[in-house]
Amino acid sequence: MTESRMTKAQNPFEDSVLTEMAADIAVNGKGQIMVMHQKPFAFPVRNIEYHAGSGHIVFVGDSGEEQDFGMTAPENIRGKLEKVREAALCLIDREEEKIAGFKLVPFTVRGTNAGKTVH
Repeated sequence: MTESRMTKAQNPFEDSVLTEMAADIAVNGKGQIMVMHQKPFAFPVRNIEYHAGSGHIVFVGDSGEEQDFGMTAPENIRGKLEKVREAALCLIDREEEKIAGFKLVPFTVRGTNAGKTVH
């Protein structure tokens, strides 16, 4: 599935997912995305928003909490992200080398496309 990957070294932001834990995003050309993370999020993730104009990926919680992933999406995967409608969150137990948790969440694309709002 890993056609394109983003890692912390590309552009970490303060108070982001990447400042709290190791995490990675894999996306393919079929509109499938997987977010792998090493510890639970600080809040239950309800959905993920991709802001096409800025390239930011934001995790949104059940109570409206928001946390940026910690970097902008590289140009070479932005078109692929615009096709995504659902994301897989995979909690990885690195000691046991297994998936410790799995959840599918909606993936919403926000931004503009020729003056039209993309959802």
